[in-house]
Amino acid sequence: MPTFDTLDSALRDASAELEAAEAHGILSGLACFGGASGVAILQGEVFGERASDTDLGECPGLLSQLWQNTCGALHSDEYTFEPMLPDDDVRLDHRTRAFGEWCAGFLAGLGLGGVRQMNAEFSDESTEFLHDLNEMSRIEPDLTFDEESEAAYAELVEYVRVGVMLLSEEVQRGVAKSDTDTLH
Repeated sequence: MPTFDTLDSALRDASAELEAAEAHGILSGLACFGGASGVAILQGEVFGERASDTDLGECPGLLSQLWQNTCGALHSDEYTFEPMLPDDDVRLDHRTRAFGEWCAGFLAGLGLGGVRQMNAEFSDESTEFLHDLNEMSRIEPDLTFDEESEAAYAELVEYVRVGVMLLSEEVQRGVAKSDTDTLH
């Protein structure tokens, strides 16, 4: 799987208008629905008509690799899914900003993946989680760099990690249910 820095650098080199955290958030939202078109959808959103250009450098390959790894982790029984965020040695304010971008990207990925067309009735827990994600997408970096702030950040990341896995399971059940409902 590409590292945060590798993907971020490749996106910057390709003049993308988003960073690695948001890109992974979008792919993660799309991955909740499975399928094989996540990378194509993301590249279309990010690069528009340039999506098939050869001047995108490493981006297509890295995004494809990230898509495969994200889908594998998200749909695994091993619970290995992790949001792609800057390493812990990066200043907390930068990690917090990237975390907010990841959350916004995830919500966008759900929308691009078709959560609205699913007509899903989400559980109360998932509805609350989606509301929390929306709030976290607007998070303001804390300029306090202490152990308490680090612990709060780690708790938020873990909450999102687990919440995304549970939401993905719920979406997959909803997709499976809607597929069987339409076969009558």
